[in-house]
Amino acid sequence: GVHVRRGDSCFHAAQAGTRPTCRSLDEYAPHVIDMLGRYGGSHVHLSADDQEAAEDLAGRLRGAGATVSLLSFDRSILQGDWFIEHRVEAGALDPRLVIESALLDTLLLAQCDALVLTLASQMSRLALSLAAARTGVPPPYVSLDGRAW
Repeated sequence: GVHVRRGDSCFHAAQAGTRPTCRSLDEYAPHVIDMLGRYGGSHVHLSADDQEAAEDLAGRLRGAGATVSLLSFDRSILQGDWFIEHRVEAGALDPRLVIESALLDTLLLAQCDALVLTLASQMSRLALSLAAARTGVPPPYVSLDGRAW
């Protein structure tokens, strides 16, 4: 599984030097392809909050022979200058869609046999923790931001 962060996290990271920045898509594909080869997989669950990033990375992975699944919903609602929680609070965003998509993606990532993610992300850390709880050991993973679990 792979979790790509974009959206409000990236926007605010660019403004505040203390927040982790979002990674280039060029960093994800080689690690996912390596994991597939190393552990014998062919299917990838792709979690992303940005439609363009999701389509781009899915295309790269399919080009390498992987089958890719991702939730079907309008990711443009997650884009904006405000944090998602502030948009929900202001009534500008449906909280049900936000929580359902995040929860489903987290649970699907937790079912994956290997993960490529950024551990600066709460969602990535939760998915990795749930995957470890499911099997009793952490799955193979790559944290693109170099953070340890």
